[in-house]
Amino acid sequence: MFNSFKTSSCLVVQIIVGAVFGFLCLALAEPLAKNFLNIPYSSLIITVLVPALVLRVASDVCKGYFLGQGSELPAAVSAVLRQVLFLGFGLLFIGVLGNYGEKVSRLLGDEAYHSMYRSVGITVSFGVTELLVLLFLVIVFIGHRKSAGKQEKEGMKKTESLVDTVRVLYGTRGISVLLLVLLELPLWMGMVLYRKKESGIDIFSENYGAYAGKYLVICGIAVVIGYLCLIAANARTAGYLRKEDQRYAKSSFLGGFQTGVALTVYMAVFTAMMAGQLTGAFYGAEQKTAESMLKQGSALIVIAVLGLYFGRLLLLTGRKYQLLAALGGMDVLFLLLSVILLNVGKCGAYALVYAFWAAGAVFCLVAGFFCCRILRVGIDWMRLVVIPVGAACAVGLLCMLLGKGLTPHLGNGATVVFAFVLSFAIYWVILLFLRCFKASDLKTVPGGKLILKVGQALHIFS
Repeated sequence: MFNSFKTSSCLVVQIIVGAVFGFLCLALAEPLAKNFLNIPYSSLIITVLVPALVLRVASDVCKGYFLGQGSELPAAVSAVLRQVLFLGFGLLFIGVLGNYGEKVSRLLGDEAYHSMYRSVGITVSFGVTELLVLLFLVIVFIGHRKSAGKQEKEGMKKTESLVDTVRVLYGTRGISVLLLVLLELPLWMGMVLYRKKESGIDIFSENYGAYAGKYLVICGIAVVIGYLCLIAANARTAGYLRKEDQRYAKSSFLGGFQTGVALTVYMAVFTAMMAGQLTGAFYGAEQKTAESMLKQGSALIVIAVLGLYFGRLLLLTGRKYQLLAALGGMDVLFLLLSVILLNVGKCGAYALVYAFWAAGAVFCLVAGFFCCRILRVGIDWMRLVVIPVGAACAVGLLCMLLGKGLTPHLGNGATVVFAFVLSFAIYWVILLFLRCFKASDLKTVPGGKLILKVGQALHIFS
């Protein structure tokens, strides 16, 4: 178990190691940009990214302390805080630096500057987010350390040295580091593979910018919202499993799965039907490539949220090797599909969209299979999956009509808000009338009390 002395030692060691690798990245930024990434001006992005990586290393040590103490609340709060801050700062810095880059591009006649500054905006938002998350964890850590007293610290000094602490740290972190690498690998592989296929830097910047800077950003916003609604279900299920309470663990797992499907299926259909309005609201001008990617690849929202739900449960229950196998299979499949679609299918940047959600779907199915085996639970596909999909398709048609009819009069932003509020309300009424949710199921749904009152007012629930 981690205590405050061990955490202080690990924090110092990790910051030193992070700083060493940071200086290495700084030294190799230019060669990596020219010879590996083959993207002009990407050395600046690598340089800006280095401080954020060091901060992330330090925050992970603090998070590990709380998990080692059996306290999941600070780690869970920091995870939510990271997503919310990154979303907010991401939109802010992408907008500010993107506008500046657009002016520079017009001035110098080089479109690459626009994409570069937008990418720098994402990197800066990552750094600011990690700084604030680390400050939060350090404040909580200091408060917890003071309350623990000096006895634990003195006892630890007598029994373990700094060398022992480092040995424990790096002896147990190998699998966790590998999991993080495998999770991030498709983004890097996609960029490198598409850059090697697309020789023109302007076309690459435009299409990959639409993929990474618009398609993935809009889908990412929906994924963050969806997964935030499932974090509590993950923690409850893992807690019941540790207590060997199989019945409540099954109920909690199915409740989270049902909520995840209901929310993400709607968000995926809404994103596909309102793709033009969403890209217009976020990015102003007409974005045909990003709009088309959203229409064809919004299923990534469902896949990503459920994949995170299943993967997080495997991680919380100690099934790291199953999770490792699922992520490894996803990366291999993504690589194969990307190569085939780029070279044989001639799909361009769309190859990354198809490969990402197809490989993610396989990961989601494999991780879900492992979770169902752990819990020995079956899924009512009609009630939990088929009915939400049918209801989402029905309101999707409504969204399409609203988008065509209202956008010329209200504009993109107002149309998105109005269509979302109206269609989301109708969607839940349909789910309630079709008995997709029982009254007891709504206890685990965010806003479930309000939905239950609506159901009672409509005489669906007694």
